[in-house]
Amino acid sequence: VSKSKLPVPAEGRGEWCGFAKKPADFSPQCAKVFLDTECLEDGKNWEDSFSRGVAHAMVFVPLLSWTDEGEGSLGSMMSLKDADRVDHVLLEYIIALEWTRMHGSSLRSILPVFIDRDAEGLEKQFPMEELKRLPDKPSKMTNDTAEQLLRSFGVKEPQLMEMRSRSVKDTVGMILKLQGIKLSHMSSEQPFTECAERIMQVVLRDVDSWRRMRFRFNTPTGVELLDWLQENSLMRVAPLLNAAGLHTLDLVARLRREDVDRMWLLFSAMTGMEVGKELETLGLRLRLAAAIEKLRDDERSHKLTRRLDNYTDVRGSVLSCTFSSNACEIAISNSFFQIAVASHGIGLILYGAYMMANPFLWYGERTTLLWANYFVMAPLNEIGLGILIILISYFGRYKSPLVASRFAQRMFVVHSFTAVLALLVEILQHALNMQDPTWTWMKSLETGFLIWIIVTILGGLFQSLLLRYHQEYFIFGVFIYAGSTKLLNSINPMMNGDGNKYVGYILILISFAYFAMVPILFVLWLQVRREASAFLSRDVERFNKKWKEVKEKCNLQDGNGASDAVSHRSKVAAVQVTVESARCKDDQEAFGRVLLLTRRISSIIHDEFLAQSRKDKWVSVARLVSSRFDEGRRYSFNGKARQRSSDIDQLFAQAASINEPIQQVLSSIVEHYLATHQTQEESDPTCEPSPAEIHSVLSGEEARTKRFEFVPGPVKQPLRSFQKCIRAYRRDVGLLTDLVRCTFVVEDMKTLLGVLMGILERSFVGFFAEHDVYGEEGA
Repeated sequence: VSKSKLPVPAEGRGEWCGFAKKPADFSPQCAKVFLDTECLEDGKNWEDSFSRGVAHAMVFVPLLSWTDEGEGSLGSMMSLKDADRVDHVLLEYIIALEWTRMHGSSLRSILPVFIDRDAEGLEKQFPMEELKRLPDKPSKMTNDTAEQLLRSFGVKEPQLMEMRSRSVKDTVGMILKLQGIKLSHMSSEQPFTECAERIMQVVLRDVDSWRRMRFRFNTPTGVELLDWLQENSLMRVAPLLNAAGLHTLDLVARLRREDVDRMWLLFSAMTGMEVGKELETLGLRLRLAAAIEKLRDDERSHKLTRRLDNYTDVRGSVLSCTFSSNACEIAISNSFFQIAVASHGIGLILYGAYMMANPFLWYGERTTLLWANYFVMAPLNEIGLGILIILISYFGRYKSPLVASRFAQRMFVVHSFTAVLALLVEILQHALNMQDPTWTWMKSLETGFLIWIIVTILGGLFQSLLLRYHQEYFIFGVFIYAGSTKLLNSINPMMNGDGNKYVGYILILISFAYFAMVPILFVLWLQVRREASAFLSRDVERFNKKWKEVKEKCNLQDGNGASDAVSHRSKVAAVQVTVESARCKDDQEAFGRVLLLTRRISSIIHDEFLAQSRKDKWVSVARLVSSRFDEGRRYSFNGKARQRSSDIDQLFAQAASINEPIQQVLSSIVEHYLATHQTQEESDPTCEPSPAEIHSVLSGEEARTKRFEFVPGPVKQPLRSFQKCIRAYRRDVGLLTDLVRCTFVVEDMKTLLGVLMGILERSFVGFFAEHDVYGEEGA
């Protein structure tokens, strides 16, 4: 019934409880029914398991029966008159009744079913008058056991005291007061199916009620809010926040004390619950207000955009971080690099001050200052650049690595602009004939000054682009760039001779030290790649070994190898291999079509990306250095499809709102294909069984009917999204395209092809016309 007629919504399915054994024919699409004969595990505490089954249920369905021999679920309680014992049916009733009274309990309904039909469906009279004979005294042993279990579930003492004095008749009477189902009132043709439909209607009603009134713990921000409530022992406040529509910590952090008081009064008036006095006596209102005050200093209380900006990814060592896509952020968050960067900045300031204090030190006999060097490069490119580098170290330590990284990008752009300004000043000095007569353009070229300016202009822009798009090569670029500039700086002092040549020697040594770091980093890069390759090769070897077994089993290899392997197998294995070999031929054809289909889709996306790139070629070149180069484009710089929004808060809000409908649509595709596929197999007697079905027949096990299953997934958690956005997408939020996700688990490639085609048929956007599904290659 729950599989076809009245399916459970995807958000109401959840996962199977770990304390209970999953039935062999369990399907995630169906309602989860805890039946003790099927779900109790061997070797486990069965009393604890079935009581937890009641506590974790949404609907409790007691089957009320009383046979002519005085047996049945109710008739067996008559023996409690003579001798007390733990009656487990009565124990289940007590736990269910008390658990429904608990605030925040998941058990929402108790639906008794009166068994007044026999196994053949014939009506029989339910002995209602016999219920008066039930013991009018408590079953002490049963009540004591219930008290222990309920106490472990968190039931309070006043409720337990009331339960201890309740008689057997009173407990059964409380069950009978609930509106139930009589099998005699069902249709005579299919009474049990109709009863199942009535039960599922109650389940769906409670699921819908739970969806409307529940706290939104299934959203990533809702989970964080629940964690915060749990940390502060404020879980009883969850319904209050839910009623007020406060499902994120940033909204809760904005509440003032008067807002909390107003919400409390409105919640009490809306629900009709007198929770105000109870919560006040427990001090929850004051504790909530105090917790909100502390929450404002918590990182989780900020918007996701700000949290992404402040996130520091410190995975990786000091050496290996230089090869990652966020190398600069990881490096600048490390104390060693912060000290090294600050020291380099101090060195530049001292070097620039030395040049300013000795303006003619490098000019030999000349008495006219070189404006570009003294008024631009020395104060701006040396002293100013040193100050900016120290600020980068400061931002990395006391602000965030992202702020330091973005500041470094702007610093390199300013560095290039300073070189351009120096070149213009050089041209101006020559145009005004105010330079030293011995200083000519050829002299600028010979001393390397002009080349130095050009290298600075191009190198600064190139470093800025590396810092934005390829941080894994940024450290290499920094050492090459710094070594080149220092080497060019050393030419002029060396040519002037005298005391200046020692300054030139020092600059040459510094430049060689920079250049020496490049091969060292290259060796480390090779070592990191070799370790990663060795790690991956072990997985590849295991995969190849498993794949070889599959090929041998399915008789996919040519020659005598496969047949010889089959001949040495047992008779059961030989039959299984024969059947699987026949199915592998169908799977090979389906696998080829799947590959062709996915390649066709990838080809269409790639062609669209190339067309857009050619169309926006000159605009892309002009905007290459912009910090928002990719935003507003359908595809990223490397061809990956982008979201329409680059606001991570907006993307998560959209994901939370569409997650449930998307899971329902995809689940309906699975169920439609499953129903169609099973109907075709039932109508086709020649349809060959699957390997799992053959194995079940040969081993004597019950055959499985499902070919695959649909596993809905939750919205991606913010922390994992931050990591992926930083490590893989270089902080381009628009490339996060997997916030809503699910899993299809299929048994064969033919089923996978059917599911894929079903998704394409339901696709609103689509990629191609029906006649062009496989393109020219598939035609």
